[in-house]
Amino acid sequence: MFKKISFLVVASLVFALAFAPMAAMAKDRLAFSGGPEGGTFQYFSNGIATRLSKNIGNLEVSNMASAGSLENLRRVNSGDADFGIVYSGDTYLGRNGRLTQDVKEYKNVKAMAYLYGAPAHLIVRQTAASTRWLTLKASV
Repeated sequence: MFKKISFLVVASLVFALAFAPMAAMAKDRLAFSGGPEGGTFQYFSNGIATRLSKNIGNLEVSNMASAGSLENLRRVNSGDADFGIVYSGDTYLGRNGRLTQDVKEYKNVKAMAYLYGAPAHLIVRQTAASTRWLTLKASV
């Protein structure tokens, strides 16, 4: 009986040590909700996702196509996405429960960056540690 238990313990340790390097090489994964294929939101989200994945070790940011601003707001609020590009008006209306035919208050998001001439915001979950674009790398 002792030999059987010892064998199981040793086999478990060998198995754990054999697969430990794979766990250490695992990348952190984040989801970026952009917009429709070919649109400006998708252009920006793809560029940001690619740049973050390339420049931050052990990080992989996946770019997801979406229907646009409102879907991005909902995805980030629910935790289905970590980042999303949302028009500033949608962010305001969503946080205050004033979207057309949607009275839900999307309080789990906050604006993070001005991206380009259209009034859009990069949003993250309200509980995110980072509040500025420059500190985003440190909080990931």
